[in-house]
Amino acid sequence: MRGCRSGAALISLVTDELIDAVVLGVKSQQTLPLADFRRRFATVPVVVYGPFRAEDARLVLELDRLGVRAVLVEGVDDPVVGERVAQAGSTAARRETLADLPRLLRLSEPLQRRAFDQLVSLAGRPPSTAMVARKLKVSREHLSRQFGAGGAPNLKRVIDLLRLLGVRQVMADRETSMAAAVSLYGFSSASHLRASIRRTFRLSPDDFLAATQADLVRRFIQSGARSRD
Repeated sequence: MRGCRSGAALISLVTDELIDAVVLGVKSQQTLPLADFRRRFATVPVVVYGPFRAEDARLVLELDRLGVRAVLVEGVDDPVVGERVAQAGSTAARRETLADLPRLLRLSEPLQRRAFDQLVSLAGRPPSTAMVARKLKVSREHLSRQFGAGGAPNLKRVIDLLRLLGVRQVMADRETSMAAAVSLYGFSSASHLRASIRRTFRLSPDDFLAATQADLVRRFIQSGARSRD
């Protein structure tokens, strides 16, 4: 968790880091114009928490119009605040949008599904195979071998796919430049990012940004979805 004492600090944080959700107090709109924030960072989930009263119905409707994911009432929703924020966050949204991907990639075995779930729960700089293996309490070799069984893609290629799908989202839906995406997702340079796009999807960066997620997944599968290293 990170605390921000001003609107400028929050904007700086959201620009420089990938976060799961922003939780604002009711009075924060006095220092952070929410409409402007939502316009600049349309895909960043926002939750508002505070002492709402019956006479605040108009405010609640306005928050809903601005795309606030959840309005939590202090003193009423306190026991479930953590759960509600998690449900409204980017990780939950990512799980939903990628729910059909395991089937498309032929990930049917329990270890394959558990590894995929680990990858979806992470954003930004990609985890190593060894890191995922440690979380699943298996050896790196066993994970690599079993993940690609049954015609499924190599683990490394799935990591690359999810990483690039994240890049596309932040560049298409937020005020995020290629240089910022390079930093957020751990590429060594813009050239490295462009080369990864071409290798994975056989597309230019402009066509990559214009494509839908379904188009990108289809191209990934058609490319063979297996790395040569």
